[in-house]
Amino acid sequence: MKIPRPRFMRLRLIGTAVITLACVLLFSPFVFSAEFSAEVVMRGATVEMSGKVYVKDMLQRFEWDTEFGTVVTIIDASQEAAWTLLPDNKYIEASADESPIYIKDDEYEEVDLGTETVRGYECDVIRYIYADPEMGISTFWVARDLDYPLRVEEADATGQVKVIIEVLNIEEEQLCPCLFEIPEGYERL
Repeated sequence: MKIPRPRFMRLRLIGTAVITLACVLLFSPFVFSAEFSAEVVMRGATVEMSGKVYVKDMLQRFEWDTEFGTVVTIIDASQEAAWTLLPDNKYIEASADESPIYIKDDEYEEVDLGTETVRGYECDVIRYIYADPEMGISTFWVARDLDYPLRVEEADATGQVKVIIEVLNIEEEQLCPCLFEIPEGYERL
């Protein structure tokens, strides 16, 4: 029996966390229309990561700083697809059609929890309670001016928060479309 090396296990954990975040935002019911960059932090019991997010219309780019290099996830909500670019010039593709966690409208209950101000932005607080208890509960604080969640809490079916994602230091600015393309020389994994 081969025992996985700790480095491989950490890389796998980071990859899982990045793909989880991509799926949370790709398959969420929001349509993004703002253009900005910001810092992003993801915290949970088994992971803590920070990086940058870039948002332009229905496109998002996350850059995560890891001990192995920068891991990038590009999300195109119009195509319902996401690509994770790994430091070794390889990428992983995910689409709504292939994803087992793609959520249809009748598979969750949406609860409006009112409004709160987060980092100076008025946010609608929306909770999604999934019909499948294994999916748990998601709560989004969506900034009205940005049409984008500034905070996401992923909880288990009992309501215990497992992962928190926060968007910080937002800069509304024009972004280059090249940020949302797979660079030349990358090979699909």
